[in-house]
Amino acid sequence: MMSWGTNKMICLLTILIMLVGLAALYSSTFQQGENHLSPIFLKQVGWFSLGIIMLFVAAQFNYRRFYDFAYLIYGLTILLLLVVLVLGREILGAQRWLELGGLNFQPGELAKLAINLVLSRWFSQKRQFDNFNLTDKVSRICKQLLLPFLFVAIPMLLVFLQPDLGTALLYLFIFVMMLFAAEVELSFIITPIILGVSLSP
Repeated sequence: MMSWGTNKMICLLTILIMLVGLAALYSSTFQQGENHLSPIFLKQVGWFSLGIIMLFVAAQFNYRRFYDFAYLIYGLTILLLLVVLVLGREILGAQRWLELGGLNFQPGELAKLAINLVLSRWFSQKRQFDNFNLTDKVSRICKQLLLPFLFVAIPMLLVFLQPDLGTALLYLFIFVMMLFAAEVELSFIITPIILGVSLSP
């Protein structure tokens, strides 16, 4: 569990970044000769205040619990991506948003977190898979590349259908970075890199 005493630098830097953002917004919306603050700036101040409250609430949460809920969060995210294809709000030709209480929510952004969590859990368990006598190359490819790639391929496809090619390719980038972090065999990592480059045009 995080605490303000041991993680105050993280909290202070986060608040500093938010203050810099507010200052930039104030500067860009300032009108010479007007004494009142712009509605956009005031709205952002409200979100800033809410963000500070959420920051301290999140600091009391044991982040290791995300390990227990990784698959649940991933499943709910896939469900939301399916819902957005049916009931999502279309803006500028893309159906990417769900409207919740007057706010537009983009499940594709949540998928970035869900993919990170589920891949982290999967690769953290890879030592357990080594006990199953899977020693041939085909088996290693399945457990270190193909099976975890399925966690990425499903949201990639759903986001691509919105359509949002940029976010879909970002999921592939996250997958490659997770392969490096998990110290997967280099020959396995080269394959998705080549795939990503081939899709980039």
